[in-house]
Amino acid sequence: MHTSTPRFASGLLLALVVTACSGGEEPPPPPPPTQVQLTVVDAVDDGPLAGAFVYVAGSAGWTEVSADGVVTLEVDPGTHAYWVVAPMHVTVPPPLTDAPTVEAAANQTTEVRVVVDRRSVGAADGTIRGTVTVDGTPAEGVLVVAAGVPSYEGYSDATGAYVIAGVGNGSFQVRARQGGTAGDASQNVTTTAGQTSDGVDFALVSGGQDVTGTIAGGTGSGRVALLDPDVRRVVPGLSVSADLASGYTITGVPAGRYRLLGAFDADAYVMDPEPIRENGLPVVDVDAAAVTQDFGVAPAIDGLAPTGTATATPELSWAPFAGADYYVVDFRDAAGRTIWGGFDATGNWSTRTFDTSVMYGGPALSPGARYTFRVFAAVQDPIVPSVFALVAASEAEGASFRVAR
Repeated sequence: MHTSTPRFASGLLLALVVTACSGGEEPPPPPPPTQVQLTVVDAVDDGPLAGAFVYVAGSAGWTEVSADGVVTLEVDPGTHAYWVVAPMHVTVPPPLTDAPTVEAAANQTTEVRVVVDRRSVGAADGTIRGTVTVDGTPAEGVLVVAAGVPSYEGYSDATGAYVIAGVGNGSFQVRARQGGTAGDASQNVTTTAGQTSDGVDFALVSGGQDVTGTIAGGTGSGRVALLDPDVRRVVPGLSVSADLASGYTITGVPAGRYRLLGAFDADAYVMDPEPIRENGLPVVDVDAAAVTQDFGVAPAIDGLAPTGTATATPELSWAPFAGADYYVVDFRDAAGRTIWGGFDATGNWSTRTFDTSVMYGGPALSPGARYTFRVFAAVQDPIVPSVFALVAASEAEGASFRVAR
């Protein structure tokens, strides 16, 4: 007689087999995401900077921070540059400096506190937005400048989108620049405070000219870069390593006007300050042909203090330079505007000291705010004491500090 196994028995047998094979364990949970959390605060009151926009390279794009000043973005593990723009505040990074970076650890949330300085002039709450492409593809890291009085800037994200915040009423020439592109991409835009000018888009194409030159007066290596003349920021892709013996070559320069910056502090040199005393950094006009721009170097002054944190009435000091008759100090706010000392339009000093230190004597400094200063060494003409020449200077970026609260 044939007998069959009951259905419930075969099902039970199958369940036992499956349980035995799986060991009865639940699958492991997915690993936590890799994130960067930025807390954006105002430099003066240390409060959250609501309304700021943040972009971390490798994230989805420009993101507005929450009311508590916090934004959390998912990224791949590794080192990521980041940028911050906010109404009535100075763009991060400040002039003449590279974008700050954050090291995102895998499967962790890395926290960064970003202190953003206020604009002392030209503070408003209008916005310019648009996109940038190169050869039809969204372009990341393009510098977009709204040139006017004053001027403003922003950068494009991985989707090509950019934001320029803090713009007031006025007419601006808005331009997009990145190394390796051709043409002078600009358009005129009229803005209104409190409003957004949207759709200011740029379609760049590959190309550009060469800017080359020799460097006289020293040995070693450094960096040469082209700056946008209105916001004093290095145009992305237009910064190269340079050897003082063989000169420099910057390729892929779009048409337009630039200022040339050389930085050689690691080798004890700076750009010769005397030729640029009256006219500023050398002007480079790029059109349809290669351009040659030579320059020289001079010894660097080091030992500048304070750095880090200082009082609201700081004593500024530096290492002596042999042969100097006196020194000139150029003291600037976070936006790069001279607020004490420096040189007037004719190249004459506004204040000087015969010592290697001087007490700050300008307008009141704001607690929490960032300031920079640069020092120049001068020698007098032995026949006509009112005539002088600059023979050395501290690095172009200057010494940086924040005023203690």
